[in-house]
Amino acid sequence: MEEDTLVEQVEIEELDFEEAIPLMTDEQFAHIDLPSDLNVHQILASLKCESVLTPTQHNVNKILIDVDKHKYNRFCKQVYEKLLALISTLNISTSPQSAAPVPAKDISSFYAKTHEYLNSTEFRVVCLTMFNHSAFTEDHLHICYNVSVEIRKFLLKKKAEVFPTSDRQVTQRTLSAASHARVRYVGGYCVAKVRNKYMQKKNSNMYKVDEESQTTFKETVGALVILDTLRLDEQYVKATTTNPDSLVDIDRRQNIHRGLTSISDALLDFFLKLCDKCLSLFVDENLNKQGSDIFQFILNELTKDENLYLQYETTVEMTEAPIQFQEETVDPTMRKQQMRNIYKKIVKLFLMVMLNQFRKDILHSFEVTKKMAHRKQVRVQAPMSVRKKPVTISSIEPSTSGSNVAKKPTKRKEVAQDVPVPSTSGSNVEKKSKKGEEEEESEDDVLCQSCRTIDKDSQWVQCDSCNNWFHRSCAGLKHHLKWKKVDKKGAKYFCVQCE
Repeated sequence: MEEDTLVEQVEIEELDFEEAIPLMTDEQFAHIDLPSDLNVHQILASLKCESVLTPTQHNVNKILIDVDKHKYNRFCKQVYEKLLALISTLNISTSPQSAAPVPAKDISSFYAKTHEYLNSTEFRVVCLTMFNHSAFTEDHLHICYNVSVEIRKFLLKKKAEVFPTSDRQVTQRTLSAASHARVRYVGGYCVAKVRNKYMQKKNSNMYKVDEESQTTFKETVGALVILDTLRLDEQYVKATTTNPDSLVDIDRRQNIHRGLTSISDALLDFFLKLCDKCLSLFVDENLNKQGSDIFQFILNELTKDENLYLQYETTVEMTEAPIQFQEETVDPTMRKQQMRNIYKKIVKLFLMVMLNQFRKDILHSFEVTKKMAHRKQVRVQAPMSVRKKPVTISSIEPSTSGSNVAKKPTKRKEVAQDVPVPSTSGSNVEKKSKKGEEEEESEDDVLCQSCRTIDKDSQWVQCDSCNNWFHRSCAGLKHHLKWKKVDKKGAKYFCVQCE
């Protein structure tokens, strides 16, 4: 019965598609004008995958070749109009002075409605108008969905520009004399990291005989020649530097082998300029505009800065190559390309360090701290057998597990007929041995050696040295991890006096 209903529903949907598609004409969407800064054709081109690894990527690339530009433009107009209507429900004022913050529930509602639309029959019909519906597949739907997501991002970005910049600003950051040591250390780290990557690439292609591997090997050797000019001997740097205070950080972090990379003063000047440029770009304005794309945005700005690259190139050229590489001849064109590639890698690594520091500065400036709720320890419940109400007995039973944890211990009776009963439960939690062996609590209860009270806590522990009993809290075992460690089979506990 359910299968018949499902078949009928599919047939009805297919009938709706067949009837709806011919009714959609260009005249219906002639009144819709896409914004000039919304480049829908660039969005479509960005969906092409350069390194194809999956069947879906292969099929998407194949479909993108034959997309009808006219139908695609009509599809974008339909989706744009629908999403514009959904975003209008947020009631965002067009005036920056009257733009009020949007409540979180309204934003959640907008995303829910957008998700509902992109999974609706209405959206599927719009997708069918863009392609030949007889050959429509999930790969076609994948293209339509991603185009719709980019249009949604565009609309949200436009709405975000209406809001004024937040009054909270990152603390003004400048390079001080104390910062030079950290910049020198990070610069040496970047050079060493890039050199290590090239060394791995060189070693992996060294013994391969095919032409491509040998070409890669020669390129990496040339790149290593450039990188080796940037690494100097530690003692030479100490003897020739004009800024000895900048060596403090490297000297403090050196290991026994003195393996950290030392760089020249000229290269330090380059990294100082690079750091200053990063500080000028890592600001609130760029964070508000770029959001999660701020890293790529700043990376593009730095790689396009020809003045910065010229200083790097001059630094490399003015440094003499090591003796073992001086006689090697390198193609000038290849050397220029290698220098550019190394520059991009070093800048990217340095920018990653600066991004982490920027995040810390943001949290500090906005006074973002962890709430106590985030720091609260998760309390683990004890097993049911441990949580049962303890029973007072006349003697302490020896444990077969060696554990010294117990529930409300009582004094050991000096009576000849009192024979200890071995425990079969694996711990020395007391049990009632015989009905007639109960004694009054006023006589038999043991006092905690620390607080000299009885009923402060239901969990006790005995010292393996002096045999005195302590409440769990008095013994300093309030944390569940410490208690679990003492409660292990064969574990030993010693009080403060016996340690």
